[in-house]
Amino acid sequence: MVTIIANQLDTNYSQVHINALYTQVKKLCVDPFEFYVFVDEDEYKLLESTHKKAGYIDGINFHVPKYGKDWIEIDIMQHTRPGGHTLFITPNCIINNIQDIDIYKSNKKIQLQDGNLGYFVYRNEKIEKILEEWDENEDELLYEYDIFSEKFLIEEGDVPFIKDVTASYPETTEEPIVVLPYWYEDFTEEQKDLMYNRATDLYPYLPERVEIELSDNKGNKLSLEQIRNSFSQDFMEKAHMKRIKFKGLDGDPTNNEDLVDITHYLMGQWGIGIDLISKGDTHDPFWWGIIGELYKDSGNITFNINTANPDSLVLMNADVLIKKGCRVFWSYTHTNQLNTDIEKARQTAEKYNFTGFVYIDEVPAEIPYVEEVVKQDMPDYKLIELETLQTRKKDDIYKERKIKFAEHVKCEGKVNNQFYLSAKGNVFPCKHVALNVSTADSSPEHKTELLYDWNKNSISDYTLEEIFTNDFYKGYFNNLLKLNPTIIHNEQEGIC
Repeated sequence: MVTIIANQLDTNYSQVHINALYTQVKKLCVDPFEFYVFVDEDEYKLLESTHKKAGYIDGINFHVPKYGKDWIEIDIMQHTRPGGHTLFITPNCIINNIQDIDIYKSNKKIQLQDGNLGYFVYRNEKIEKILEEWDENEDELLYEYDIFSEKFLIEEGDVPFIKDVTASYPETTEEPIVVLPYWYEDFTEEQKDLMYNRATDLYPYLPERVEIELSDNKGNKLSLEQIRNSFSQDFMEKAHMKRIKFKGLDGDPTNNEDLVDITHYLMGQWGIGIDLISKGDTHDPFWWGIIGELYKDSGNITFNINTANPDSLVLMNADVLIKKGCRVFWSYTHTNQLNTDIEKARQTAEKYNFTGFVYIDEVPAEIPYVEEVVKQDMPDYKLIELETLQTRKKDDIYKERKIKFAEHVKCEGKVNNQFYLSAKGNVFPCKHVALNVSTADSSPEHKTELLYDWNKNSISDYTLEEIFTNDFYKGYFNNLLKLNPTIIHNEQEGIC
């Protein structure tokens, strides 16, 4: 039997990583398998004392290594069935082929590039002897040796079907098993589908990603103090925040005077990667050079340039960032521009050494001509003649009504395990819900069926944890996802 153990002792890894790893194994493994997550004592207490455990897929089991990392090899061996195989690895993996696990007959200790450990254990006669000695002399072994490797030997080396790119940006993810950096999320659509599991399609206990609108066109701005108070040590340690995007429905994040300080707090103190999306036409190259120093290690910067002939200032700012070593992307949204403009923009991006060119297709769909059909006036028949109880012809007013259930909605907030924070300090499941609710609030002619409490979901009055566990997220929004996703789907015009 195959056993997969996710190493969450390094708390960079999260609920979404683990659910995705489990889902891949479940979709690819024909035979029964076992799935465990090794966590530390603090994380286990959090699972038992909060609703967080409910966000994991059924079939995932949790275990705290008895003696921590010092004798973790014993815990791995004990969780391996006799004659079975166990892969102990960090959760952020792409598994394209699981068959190699069941036929590889060796025991290896894997030193990953990011400093974490992995193990492959085949419970053969050697492993049985180690476990037998451990059962008989556990106390004596603990007294005489500080760690497992002082007494027993597991060869350190590579496993042929496992590719380790935990400390670099992977060029390909096509190998049987690819172990990725915890921050990596540039998956293909096929990989996203492989990792997606509808079983947990509820809003998470605490999201691990956020899209922040630092400033809007109405003059609202989030301050460094608000960010510090909301993304406090307590919240960050519980949520294991992974990625932050500075992008809003309107406005430019670079118009927020606290951008540098906010970036330094989130990146410097918590080591979180940030994606900054801007038009690139604000400030001068010197200011962007400062941004480049902050973002060159774990950040991405995207310039929204919807023309092949951008202002020279935009290209100068991009050039400074690229020379600083930043990953800078050219994002082009196609609405009504000519195709020749798109190709010229793509060539210009290559000429100025942009990291990549992102094409977004928003060309309005052609509305087909429909010839108007004039209906004939129908006589006012009665449905039933009381004298004869015979059914008569129905007129246009009467239609048979059938309940139609909407197709399953992949909620963006749930799939990406994220939320949206507006410049006013309000929390929403995603930018689509934020747009609908905000537009309805400011424009009486815009109607919405979504319920929202502006005070209960404001970081000015409540902590993020209090917001994510209030009646909106735990009750109303979750119930919509389960019972009536039509409202969300229709509100978002099919975008979610």
